[in-house]
Amino acid sequence: MNDDPEAARRRTRAESKQATRQALLQAGLLEMIEHGLDTPSLDAICARAGFTRGAFYVHFKDRDDFMVAVTDWVLSGIVDGLVGVDGESDLDATVERFTAFVGKREWPLVGNVPITTHRVLESVARSEQLKRRFDTIFREASNRIGKQVLQAQEDGKARRDLDATHTASLLLALGIGAMSLEDTGVRLGDSSLRSGILSLLKP
Repeated sequence: MNDDPEAARRRTRAESKQATRQALLQAGLLEMIEHGLDTPSLDAICARAGFTRGAFYVHFKDRDDFMVAVTDWVLSGIVDGLVGVDGESDLDATVERFTAFVGKREWPLVGNVPITTHRVLESVARSEQLKRRFDTIFREASNRIGKQVLQAQEDGKARRDLDATHTASLLLALGIGAMSLEDTGVRLGDSSLRSGILSLLKP
């Protein structure tokens, strides 16, 4: 049975709109990578994406709204890449992915680019919108890791005296700290970092 023609047209328009939004986000990300987190102009972003300012304002209220969307997209992608979505990973795999990342610094979505952890955090700290969103992303990631800790405890792979929620938050804080240390030239080494984390968790 064929789709209703009008429904198909609406779907096509929605897909086109989403593709435009994604192209603008990608262009903004590339501009930030090449010129810094705070410098991309709307003209440069639109030119890079191949769209007009009119198309930009269909999707975003202003530059601040756009920068929040780009940062949100990147941070969410990093969390999904390192932590996994619910039910698609376990604690050992998450620790393995994270410690490998610290050594290689190949960001999910972004790749290997010269964006340091403290620059990202500085950008977040200057925007109330980004701070709120970062808090939400942090808590969502903590919830996912907390579920992994609980499962590891049930499987006998993690200490049962650990509070899963607190442990998840501490692991995330440790991860941010480890990345910041790497930015300063303190090389922890992925194997030693992995064994150190696991030694704290294992029964």
